[in-house]
Parts: sequence; structure tokens; C-alpha cells
Amino acid sequence: MISMSWKIWVDTGGTFTDCIAVDPAGISRNLKVLSSGVLRVRVIQKIGTKVSIVLPLAVATNFLNGFRIKIGREIRTVVDFSPALNVLTVDRRFHGTQSGNIAEIYTGEEVPVFAARLLTETSLGDDFPPIEMKLGSTRGTNALLERKGARTIFLVTKGFRDLIQIGDQQRHNLFALNIEKPPPLYYKVIEVAERVESNGTVHLPLTKKEIARVISLVKKEKVLTVAIAFLNSYKNPIHEQLLGEALKHDGLAYTSLSHQLSSQIKILHRAETAVVNAYLEPIIHKYISSIQSRLNSAS
Repeated sequence: MISMSWKIWVDTGGTFTDCIAVDPAGISRNLKVLSSGVLRVRVIQKIGTKVSIVLPLAVATNFLNGFRIKIGREIRTVVDFSPALNVLTVDRRFHGTQSGNIAEIYTGEEVPVFAARLLTETSLGDDFPPIEMKLGSTRGTNALLERKGARTIFLVTKGFRDLIQIGDQQRHNLFALNIEKPPPLYYKVIEVAERVESNGTVHLPLTKKEIARVISLVKKEKVLTVAIAFLNSYKNPIHEQLLGEALKHDGLAYTSLSHQLSSQIKILHRAETAVVNAYLEPIIHKYISSIQSRLNSAS
């Protein structure tokens, strides 16, 4: 049975993005591009507005129309392409006629979209065919390593403000007197007056007044994301659910609830997971949404 959609697997690393695609007829194709979203090609000759290149893949006539081509610091727009001659025509001539330059061809799209465009030979402005895409990316890992996640507020049971900073006391050098720890991913902690016992019974109810107080403090910080980790919420998540729903109803875009992300008994592990998820969720959501919108906008 012939599939009606393309199947594309994309693995985006720090430098290169590798792609495997299977078209509706079952024919597989491979592609490797730079993770910056460009295809690097060799320039044979430049004469006026004509650029002769070595293109590493076969594409249809004028498929590259509207693409950008960069040689050195000069950027031009492709207005015509002849695959038989491997000659591009650009909107303005490049300076000089020397050969052997390296050019970069790109569209300005996220690399999975750019790769899908090359693999399916979908011209700019044309509809993408139906695509089933599996995506692997280091976007989250890079954001963690570079500490470029979202500004995050950590909401925790009253009395546990320093939970993540204290941690579990594990350290690489057991006998170090000067223990250096990286700062937490969140930038502010808000303690919440609530308490659930280890058996799941509510000891201190989370009141409407307390919820309103917390929401007011969060709104003052003008953040998009919060992480919530309450004591024993793995056993009874009612307070995390109440506060999470109230925050969303008030317009907060992202809430990470520890009991939804981890079923571990210990609050530290649940809290760390919730904070990391909150820190990365806006970044990953924006990345995935931009890819989906481009692939679905025309299909």
C-alpha cells in the first residue's frame, strides 16, 4: 500500500543536520545540511549575474527561485536556476569573477523546514505535501548549557524555599571545603501556604485567598512560565492542580506541575524536573510551533 505522505526523520546537532526521507512511493533520500539552515555549495564561476555552482542534489528547474545565496559578505536573491547547467541567475551581480569560492544557499527557515523543502522539492510559496516528521534536536540541551531558557518562577510548599539550592548534598569532591554550585535555573521562589501529609490527606488547605496572593506576585514579575512542586503531591496532587488551573485561567502561558512530570516520592527530584521543564518549555514550544506553522501553512 502506497502512503499518501512523506516520512522525514531529522536529527539536528550542533553543527550538522542529518535527514532521511521516504517519499509516498517508498523511495528513500538522504540529506545533510548545516544546522544553521544553509546548504553549502562550491562556486565554479561568477560572470555578471550568472553563478555556476556544484549542487550536491538534483532539483527541478527554477526550484531555487527566491532562495538567498551568500558568497563572502555579499547576499543575493536567486531569480532563475537551470539544473542542466547548474547555473544560477541572481538579482544583482557579485563583485569579482574569481572561481573556487564557497557559497551558502538558504531561505531563512528553521533547518527542519529548509531540509523538508529540499527533500520534497517544494518551491518557496508552494504548498508542502503531507509530511510526517520525526524531529530530534539539541535545542533544549543548548539552552541548558548556555543558560538561555525562559525566566522561571518556582512555586514550592512554604518552608522549602531553599530546596533546590540545598539539593541532596552530593558533590564531585567529597572533601572540598569551598563547594561551588551553579545558580538555580529559576530566578525567583515564591513559597505557598499549603500542606499535604505523606498519606495524601490535606493538612493545610490551599485557600482562594492564597491562590490570589500567589497569582498577584507572579503577575508582577511578568513571566511566561512557572514550576510548581508541593510536598507529597505525588500522593495527592489537588493543590498543584488548583494553582496550576488558576494560573492558566489568569493567562499564564506555561505551568509545569511536578506530579504530571514525575511520580517520584521525593520532592527534590520532582521539583528539579518541574523547573527544567518550565525553563525549556517556551523555547521548545516556539521552535516546534514555527516548524509546524511553516509545514502546515500551505498543506
